Amino acid sequence: MGSGTFPIRRDDEDGKILLSLAKGVDDIIEKHASGVYSGDSGGNQFDNAAIDGGYLEKLRLAARLLKECVR
Repeated sequence: MGSGTFPIRRDDEDGKILLSLAKGVDDIIEKHASGVYSGDSGGNQFDNAAIDGGYLEKLRLAARLLKECVR
């Protein structure tokens, strides 16, 4: 088992990639969040808002986990 590999430095190429991926996920969340919670995503259909909100939370978690791998 190696040591000292993680967290990846933010100025390292891999760190920049991880932060870029996290930013991309954050951008997707921002793009879709207002439609999910307002009902605008499907003709004022609110019955799938909980499911869609669950996906948004999974994306938030993914972004957080990526960011936590970088220092």
